[in-house]
Parts: sequence; C-alpha cells; structure tokens
Amino acid sequence: MGACDSMNALGGEIYDLNVPNYQSAEIHPDKITKYLLAESHVDGGDKAERFDQVGFRLTEWKELAVALHVHIANNNVVRIDNTEYGTKYIVDGWLEAPRGRPVYVRAVWQIDRGSNHPRLISAYPFGR
Repeated sequence: MGACDSMNALGGEIYDLNVPNYQSAEIHPDKITKYLLAESHVDGGDKAERFDQVGFRLTEWKELAVALHVHIANNNVVRIDNTEYGTKYIVDGWLEAPRGRPVYVRAVWQIDRGSNHPRLISAYPFGR
C-alpha cells in the first residue's frame, strides 16, 4: 500500500495514508459498552481501566466513540495486515480525553472482505 515515510513516537513505521474510507468508519456501540469500557470483560477489563483513568466512562460512552472517529481521521496507519477476514489497519496517535490531557492510543480497524467501510476492532491507551 503506502510507502513508509517516517517513524511514530514509539518507533513504528508511519505510512503516508489514512485508513481508506475513514469518513465512513463504523463503531458498534457494543464494541465500546461491552468491551472497551466494560471492566468485567475478560479481554476488555484492562482497557476499561486505562480508559477510565483518562476520563472515559461507560455512562458517557459516546465520548469515546467521537474521540475514536477523530483519532482515525487525524492519524496515519502504522501497520497493515491482510487476514482471511479482511485488511486490518493499525493506527497509533494522540486521542483527546475528557480530563483534558491527550492519551496515546492504538486503534485497530478492519475493512472486511466485500466491504468498503472500516469497523473498529479494538483500541487501547499505551506507551508514552
């Protein structure tokens, strides 16, 4: 796809491209309410705790959805993986958090085979 032009803050490659069709990115409410912000979720509990620390709350889950839409628009792809289900795009970058301090987040988006719209697979604060 795109050529690697530089490195991100954590040393990963940055492609000179956004996720294709990022303007129509889909975030299913359950992905946030039952996974990313659900402290009781087996895989998502750790993510929920880290998002909570920067001010994202389950009761205000739409704030995280809006922030992730801004994140995909404002940050370039750092990795592309082709899978049997479609193409995954890894996006690293700063995300505005409710407490006023940006947090460095990795978001995983996928364009499923036969689709043109990216959908959120996962997201989590990391690094910095």
